[in-house]
Amino acid sequence: MLAGDLEMRARRYWSAIQCFEQAHDAHPSEIAPLRSRCIALYESGQFEDAIASARKVYDESQDDCQAHALYSGMCEFTGNLDELIRVLKAAGARWPDDPSVIGALLLPLARVEGFDPLELFRYHQKMGALLIESLGIWHNRILLKGETREKSDHLAMYSEVDIALDTWPYNGTTTTVEAMYMGVPVVTIAGNSHVSRVGTSVLSNIGLPDLIASDSADYVGICATLASDQARRTELRASLRAMVRNSPLLDHAGFTRRLDAHFRRAWRDWSKVRA
Repeated sequence: MLAGDLEMRARRYWSAIQCFEQAHDAHPSEIAPLRSRCIALYESGQFEDAIASARKVYDESQDDCQAHALYSGMCEFTGNLDELIRVLKAAGARWPDDPSVIGALLLPLARVEGFDPLELFRYHQKMGALLIESLGIWHNRILLKGETREKSDHLAMYSEVDIALDTWPYNGTTTTVEAMYMGVPVVTIAGNSHVSRVGTSVLSNIGLPDLIASDSADYVGICATLASDQARRTELRASLRAMVRNSPLLDHAGFTRRLDAHFRRAWRDWSKVRA
């Protein structure tokens, strides 16, 4: 479990406290159990145990510091089909005579029920038909992966990916962080709501604001430029894991201090209003 997951859980508890207070004009004694539950989650060690267990899986995953494109001669994308089509259309217009710029599509996060090879094949054909219709790209350039049984196998698939495309308007969270932890840069669009700004928050905290697009045109431009910049992708492959580790996303002590400060400020504000 990463710090982002912990923060989300803590925010949910704090939101519950605020909603309960607003809905019921609650007395402090009624809010205290909720607040105590939130604090108890930290003091019980559950968070640290979860962090240690999850980090062990991530840290034992292959830390491949060479961009995949160095071996394949191609840049491979992973992401939502709509996002892939949008980027591929732009890339095809920009480099019509250079097929190596966008060599293949990889959808390792596709949710295919079970592990039935026939179902995976049918899904593959369906995806291929959509891409042929939209872009004239044949299905032999698409690689679909079913669900994996082990987290380590899931993480290993990132060694086959060069660029991950964040979904919009509902951004990824865990998938965004783990992609970058595995050395894969993520490109996102900054929206106007929480669900469409998660990618912006993650990339800002890691120190990659240049991968945050302001609109659709900017989004495909960033993707196309990154796809053609093998040196940049190689650099990111080698440095992203350390960038994530050293970012505020994994600063658990700092997050706890900030959360504590918010609790104290909320209590002072409540006390002033009720005085």
